[in-house]
Amino acid sequence: MKSIGQLDRPIIIQESTKTVDAMGGTVNSFSNYISCFANIEWKNTKSEENEDKIQGLQTIIFTIRNVSSSQRKLSISKQYRIAFPVSGGSTTSETQFYNIVGIRNMEGRQRYKELTTVLDTRNKET
Repeated sequence: MKSIGQLDRPIIIQESTKTVDAMGGTVNSFSNYISCFANIEWKNTKSEENEDKIQGLQTIIFTIRNVSSSQRKLSISKQYRIAFPVSGGSTTSETQFYNIVGIRNMEGRQRYKELTTVLDTRNKET
């Protein structure tokens, strides 16, 4: 069981928006959706060698409170990602982006949400 005091890491949940560019192609961009605090649990990390390059895959679970309407609307049917770490409510050069691959409601009355995320170093933004 989580307590409010364990949600001590600021994160930004970003929502994907697809737009059409001048050439008719689609462009995927992210905008800030929610700023909140989370508990972070590093699950596993693995690396593979592929085409003479080492590729890493890291799984992290972020637990957030499920209290606002925006937090309750989070679903796997839309594409979201988490920006972490953040400073002062904005991303920095240290921020990494974790794609949300699973969402689970926890405890009575769906008090918390567990967001299972994957950091794929092949797609790391610089």
